[in-house]
Amino acid sequence: MIGTTFFFGWEITVIVFLQTYLSSFVPIIAPISYLGDQYVIMIVIGFLYWCYDKKAGKSIALVLSLGFLINAISKNLVLRRRPYFDNESVKCLQPAESEFAANDLLGQGFSFPSLHGTNITVTMGYLSYYIRKNWIYVLSILLILAVSLSRIILGVHYPTDLIGGILIGIAVLIIFYIIQSKIKNQNIIYLIFIIIGLAGLFFCTSADYFRSLGILIGMIVGFIIEEHYVNFDNTKNIKRIIIRLIGGLLIFAILLTFFKLIFPAGTDITALLFRALRYAISLIVGLGLYPLLFNKFDKYFKE
Repeated sequence: MIGTTFFFGWEITVIVFLQTYLSSFVPIIAPISYLGDQYVIMIVIGFLYWCYDKKAGKSIALVLSLGFLINAISKNLVLRRRPYFDNESVKCLQPAESEFAANDLLGQGFSFPSLHGTNITVTMGYLSYYIRKNWIYVLSILLILAVSLSRIILGVHYPTDLIGGILIGIAVLIIFYIIQSKIKNQNIIYLIFIIIGLAGLFFCTSADYFRSLGILIGMIVGFIIEEHYVNFDNTKNIKRIIIRLIGGLLIFAILLTFFKLIFPAGTDITALLFRALRYAISLIVGLGLYPLLFNKFDKYFKE
């Protein structure tokens, strides 16, 4: 058997209770779960980076990539199987990874800690630090609780998975703040992140780790390309913002879909390495090369 099984008795009671009385609300609950998903996160990163505040966009992208990796590495150290694998009373109402079968353990990834819990904590934690208004603090707490509850109801996480994911998110924010305040050379920060990411190659076997590694490499290479060869300006023009954001998200989605079709699928090492490459190339194009188009289109819209 791959992975380990451990849980508190009350966790199964909570999951079954929530699924019994709230499973009919899955059409509403599932979209809430997507708030911690990659495309929602790309909207946040894209708006800040391509449009509003490039420096803040880079920061939230890097802290999220660090969260992805530490979460994935933690999963591969703990190796906790998802609750529905070992408890017949728990139903998988929506797989964690849609491109793999629900019973594909390596494709679905391990359970502890929750990546969605980490993602929503890091995203809202950074936005709270960036905006510093009472409404964002309240919204952050509500969204973290909503996403956490949704993952439990869907049957893909134990409650302690979410607690662990949230704590890792908080730790990542603190670590990132310390690194940024102590190290002024951005290239050294990039190198530290790469070393952390590559360390997982020695023992990580799940698809989510290789996705996280590809995201990290793609972001860093994309930022380096932009810093040295593009250096675009942000904009407050609504039309420019809409065009930049929609264009970037389309490019990212199209590239991911295209490479998914031509690269090998599965959970063997070759397919997993191509999975990392798929995300890396998509982000290099989106973050590093796509901004080359801004000057060509910006001339049609006055500030």
